[in-house]
Amino acid sequence: MRKFYDLLVSADLLTPETLSYMRELGFSGVGASISAQLFLESPEAAMKMFEQLRERGREEGLDVVTRLSIDVPMKEGLAKKILRRWRTRVELITVHAMNRQLTAFACRDTRVDVLTLVPGARLLKGDLMYMKEYGKRVELLLAPLQEGDVRVRASTLSYYLAVLGKLAKGRRPDILLLFSSGATEVRSLRDARSMAALLHTIGIPYEYALDALSKNALDLVTESREKLAGIIPVRGVKIIGKESAGGIR
Repeated sequence: MRKFYDLLVSADLLTPETLSYMRELGFSGVGASISAQLFLESPEAAMKMFEQLRERGREEGLDVVTRLSIDVPMKEGLAKKILRRWRTRVELITVHAMNRQLTAFACRDTRVDVLTLVPGARLLKGDLMYMKEYGKRVELLLAPLQEGDVRVRASTLSYYLAVLGKLAKGRRPDILLLFSSGATEVRSLRDARSMAALLHTIGIPYEYALDALSKNALDLVTESREKLAGIIPVRGVKIIGKESAGGIR
């Protein structure tokens, strides 16, 4: 039985009612995303919010994954500072492809778990090489397909098709692919199988599309938690027999 995860939902949106609604939509887990901007301005508030969300998740029977999103343009030096301080404090650190510099940095830095693509972001041959070498996940979002007029949505769809084509060269694209809602409003949430069906309509086999919302997402979360627990001390090495700490709960 598949366990579905929507790995990008704004933490501000995750009230007990929303978490309950996500269970109704068929999700077992959710990535509670807090912008890096809040970590810079008030780190204590950000960590307190994560603690509250984990508790809410337990009460609602939903696995809450803590996620720090670098979702505003910033210089590489500041991004590195964030990674040094918070890499061992949150379960996922992700970067939105806001500009070329940030995109290139996210692709080659192994501390970044996911590159979240925004419509129009350029992926170069070197970016793809690093992503495939390091097994870095690429995340597409549903939210941009729900915004703007028909032409804007069609342009986003065309961009996603182009990205999938690039990822498919030399390797199955589903291995690296995540598909999340990126929701900041309840009305932007959709059930997992409907989201997978949308991926299917743009050329991803349905089983692979389901993986982008289940297996691929869960594998990433498990890997991250094992790193935090010391089960994976370095890339490519796993300590067999050591109990998982289940993340930073």
